[in-house]
Amino acid sequence: MCQKFSCVMLVILNILVVIAGIALMVVGGVIIGSRDFVVQQLRTAFDTASQSTGANEEIFYKVVKLFQQVAGPLGIALLVIGIFLFVTAIICFVGVCCHVRVMVIIYAIIVGVIALAHIILVIVYFSKKELFLTAIYDSMEDMTKNYKSIESGEAESITFGLLMAMLECCGFNDANDFNAAGSQFTREDSYNGVEFANIQYPVPCCRRDAIGPNANDCPRSFTADNSNTQTGCKQKIYERAVPILDTVILGSLVVLAVELFALAMAIIYLCCEGK
Repeated sequence: MCQKFSCVMLVILNILVVIAGIALMVVGGVIIGSRDFVVQQLRTAFDTASQSTGANEEIFYKVVKLFQQVAGPLGIALLVIGIFLFVTAIICFVGVCCHVRVMVIIYAIIVGVIALAHIILVIVYFSKKELFLTAIYDSMEDMTKNYKSIESGEAESITFGLLMAMLECCGFNDANDFNAAGSQFTREDSYNGVEFANIQYPVPCCRRDAIGPNANDCPRSFTADNSNTQTGCKQKIYERAVPILDTVILGSLVVLAVELFALAMAIIYLCCEGK
């Protein structure tokens, strides 16, 4: 009786795992190969940010290309995870449906390792949340150092300019990053046909409604009222990313419960089969 119950539960659970695996493979494939999808998702954000950067269509497609290069590893990761889930479910199906004990043991070991890794991940996350943003911080710090101007046409400068405009921030820690040793900021740029020379900070550090050619306008004069020079993008990324990560990690506790339930069912199946 207990063997039949555990068998049915394992089959139902792994049907869901197969569906999840296929979904991840599809999403990963779309991220890797669908340029049109990426263009559609970035269009709205670009149109909003371009109001304060003056970026044009040519710049937009440079940003799309750079985003695809960055998103590629994410797509590959989702594809690999999807394949892994699919294969794990197949191992379970073969084990319980064909009564191959060794396959169920392999399945139980895999699920046990995944559950243990999941528990460690949750503990580490709530102990030090910023650790999960290290890669983003490192990339943003490099973009701050390498930023020249929107006018330069370089994809990295354009991307960081758009990011500063969208997040309403300036530099990594704050605007002083552009005055630090090693900064490549050119101190000149143009916006809507107006040339700006000898500016203190980049044009994207200005607030959208405060850019103008007059002496008191940004970027000729940077103040707390017309710019975001006192707010670093590190702070903004943390404020935006952590609530999302909190939701994902807390939501993953449901997945962890499913993992532990699947492990329990596999152990019950093996124990009942041995009787």
